[in-house]
Amino acid sequence: YQRRVHGEEGGHIYQPGSKFPNRYLLAKVHFACADNQYHQFVLHLGFAHLATAPLAIASHNALERTGHPLGAFLKPHFRDTLGINYLALQTLVAKDKPITDTTFSAGTEQGVKMVDHAFKEYNFMASGLEEELKRRGFGRPGTDGLKAYRYRDDGFLIWDALTAYCGAMVDELYPTDEDVRNDEVLQSWATECASKAKIKGFPATLDSKKQLTTCLTTIIWTASALHSVLNYTQYPFCATPINRPAAMKGKMPEENGKDIDMDHIYHQAQHQATFFQMALSWLLSTPEPPTLDVIARPDSVVMAGQEEETAAFKSFAAEHRRVYDTLKAQLDEAKKTIEERNKTKPVYNVLLPSQVAASINI
Repeated sequence: YQRRVHGEEGGHIYQPGSKFPNRYLLAKVHFACADNQYHQFVLHLGFAHLATAPLAIASHNALERTGHPLGAFLKPHFRDTLGINYLALQTLVAKDKPITDTTFSAGTEQGVKMVDHAFKEYNFMASGLEEELKRRGFGRPGTDGLKAYRYRDDGFLIWDALTAYCGAMVDELYPTDEDVRNDEVLQSWATECASKAKIKGFPATLDSKKQLTTCLTTIIWTASALHSVLNYTQYPFCATPINRPAAMKGKMPEENGKDIDMDHIYHQAQHQATFFQMALSWLLSTPEPPTLDVIARPDSVVMAGQEEETAAFKSFAAEHRRVYDTLKAQLDEAKKTIEERNKTKPVYNVLLPSQVAASINI
């Protein structure tokens, strides 16, 4: 770990085995805090919540309002997303007295700037699991030399299940690529996403069944598995603030040839804002229904307070039973594989279908 001040060259390097182990520990805590700023603002708020919102609006305008089957297909994966985003805009990153201004080291203004900067490089078609991993130097299991990377290994089980699910829906609606190109409502949706919603990288026209399947898979992956990984793991990592603090009181102390005591570390990492961090991480870490495995069993879906929407979904699913049977079969296999891995490896349940919320609703 290297301590650097922005705009200055060099910086002190902290490493294991040093004669000042507590300084090294504090450097790690500071690094975890910095990483938490990126995780919460860029990945969680930006690439999950905010990236999904314009897709939900465009799908409502161009697909759902016209009665297009893909509007009904996507709707469960946009459930309550705009509502929870509105709540965040009125509280966490509000214009006046935002909560994140006092609970995150970056503060609200810098956090929002981080999101804005990150979206300059955002590309929708490169935001799905396979392309995102490829960009970071990883491939499918067994192709990149890294073993037991569970996010990748289990993630591909869910990604492939969603690809089969979306592919089955596309097959039912479009016998050929030409049928995709000739669907005026579908093309107006693509135009709205690319032009009106200004989603970078979203194709302005859809040319093939494969391209459409990739778009649908990427949307559902982002709204379900990606957000679940980013959100529902918060309590195990963040409930003890010294492990992954949202804010630190103070900087790394200047070098004076002496180590620091643990009280100094606790004082920096634990303060009034930590109670908020502990409570919020607990609140956010319970998967909200319906989860993916429930969507795959439409008869068991219950959307609390949304009886009409529940009935409409069940009716749509009944018309397209093969599509949901495909998802169920794929997710059942994913569940078996994950549970088998957990018998011989550290338990990782983050991407169990029963733990993956179908939409961003918290």
